[in-house]
Amino acid sequence: LARLSDGSLWLSEEYRPSLVNVSADGTLLRRYVPQGIDLPDADCDVHDTLPARYRSRKPNRGFEALAISPDETTLWALLQSPLEFPQPKAAKSTGNVRMLAFDLQARRPIAEFIYRLGDPADPAFANQGAPPDDGKLCAMAAIDNGAVLVLEQADDGTARLYRCSFAGATNTLEDGRPLESLGNLTEAGIAPLRKSLVADLASLMPRFAADITGGAWQAKPGERVKGLKLEGLAIVDPQRVALVNDNDFNADHIEDASKPERQSCLWIISLPYPLTPPEDEP
Repeated sequence: LARLSDGSLWLSEEYRPSLVNVSADGTLLRRYVPQGIDLPDADCDVHDTLPARYRSRKPNRGFEALAISPDETTLWALLQSPLEFPQPKAAKSTGNVRMLAFDLQARRPIAEFIYRLGDPADPAFANQGAPPDDGKLCAMAAIDNGAVLVLEQADDGTARLYRCSFAGATNTLEDGRPLESLGNLTEAGIAPLRKSLVADLASLMPRFAADITGGAWQAKPGERVKGLKLEGLAIVDPQRVALVNDNDFNADHIEDASKPERQSCLWIISLPYPLTPPEDEP
């Protein structure tokens, strides 16, 4: 969810997917869904203004990350994984994920950008894509009106924070092509969001695992810690961020008592350098 200064909220969900507007007192006001969806029994206004292709989301991988620009004009909604468009696993080798820009005054999408999963330093990243296995985009926060901080994770234990700039990125909202399968975006005339690494959280994952399980999970030296599900992110100040995990209702322990209990934790992380560069830097 993301909160405006008047106390009203915007929420996203990962199934339809949809965007929901809620008043400061908790009243559900309106819901925005992909084109072609009709919800006649809904108890609020429903507007099918999101791109129809968003109905092709991977199961349980709709909107998971949401942020509002500091000037409160734009809501950014980022899919958790690539769409299965035009067919399942279309983006398995490219890692092209769509981010929607939603105008909060006009209440409609005004832009869409491509976020490419993976390490931008990988030689294959730009020309064909080099996504990690089952990469996920789990949380996002606005840095300023032109950049967001994104939490990217994967099944191999990858957990990184990237600064993503909108400057120079191509608006693909009216582009009907199945961009998920495009390896060389430049040849297709598309510039993705520009990513720069802010922090690699790999060295902190053993500590996180111990915290979540009350010390029961002690990673071995060199072990890649997987499956922690870091799913909440907020910027405290230019050099500190807050992270929280999803403990999945402690379901693993409830279903199998031999597995350690999992609790929800919040950590404050000091970054190696400020999110906002000095004014004399580009």
